Amino acid sequence: AMTMKRNTTQPTRDEVLRRRREHLSDGQYMFYPDDPLLLVKGEGQYAYDEKGQKYLDCYANVSHVGYAHPHVNSRVAEAMSQINTNTRYLHPTICEYASQLKQHFPSELDTCFFVNSGSEANDLAARLARVYTGNKAVIVLQDAYHGSTTVTAGMSTCLGAGAKG
Repeated sequence: AMTMKRNTTQPTRDEVLRRRREHLSDGQYMFYPDDPLLLVKGEGQYAYDEKGQKYLDCYANVSHVGYAHPHVNSRVAEAMSQINTNTRYLHPTICEYASQLKQHFPSELDTCFFVNSGSEANDLAARLARVYTGNKAVIVLQDAYHGSTTVTAGMSTCLGAGAKG
């Protein structure tokens, strides 16, 4: 197990849980509510709790590159030190990235959409499918999570019946 240096200013799990209940909506549900994990560090494919217990993380949106990936960290720091913008403005990097990305797909997949999150990606995919097919129905797996937008919450069966999209 990884040795965690306990920062004396780092709050305890109970303090974080109390503050979460004080400041966050109950609608932002938490895994393992009876014994929640306080994850304090990520490295590679592993997440660590405040006691240094190592967990293989195949869920928290990082399994494709891992936590603290040196190349990703350096590229993000480089980009953030220059400008942080979005697709509504011109910037040469997004065009170059799209051009390079398209080289890995069949030629008929010739248009890129860039979004901010998995929720946005799934929302966009559902809207595109609805426009293309004319259908509004979707098939999802039981206990599936697809996001928190109006459209994706309605497809996220793990959120319960109150999350109609």
